[in-house]
Amino acid sequence: MSLFRRLQKSSRGQSIMEAALLVPAVFAIFFGAFEFTQVFFSWQRASSLSREVALAAFRDCAMAANVNNAANPTVLACLEDVRSQMTAIAQKYFKDFSSRGDIIVSLYGTDSGSNTFMQLAMAGGAGGFETRYNVENVPQTMKNVAIAELYYDIPLLTPIEQLMNVTVGEIQHIYQATII
Repeated sequence: MSLFRRLQKSSRGQSIMEAALLVPAVFAIFFGAFEFTQVFFSWQRASSLSREVALAAFRDCAMAANVNNAANPTVLACLEDVRSQMTAIAQKYFKDFSSRGDIIVSLYGTDSGSNTFMQLAMAGGAGGFETRYNVENVPQTMKNVAIAELYYDIPLLTPIEQLMNVTVGEIQHIYQATII
């Protein structure tokens, strides 16, 4: 009790108490800003990569879908090629993309034989991540539609989740879809 009274009377004790209260808050703000920056830049990279995948799929594979019918394996091979090339680029953006991410590329269009709008081919989705699109929720305004979906699970670099005793949850996952 005498130690508390002594610290209460001196200004040194007051400084120690203020520092003890402010330092955790300053560290929490610093860690939060650091994690926010990491998530923001990862989201920007994922958005850019998703757009590039959709453009490449539409540019390279849509003509094969126009010439051939939906059962032709040329369209699927084209989408697999685009997906493998873009996965290699994703490895440069995200160092652990092969274990934490996946790319799904889909091509929808009008089948030349039956003239019905359908999924012509889809590549990817082996990593436990399933596509969120099907024929019912794809815009049918164009002859061919390319959809690129990118999923990435961000590893947190700081122990903010443990320090704050909160669950970050969805902020750790990036899902980006581009429809062209």
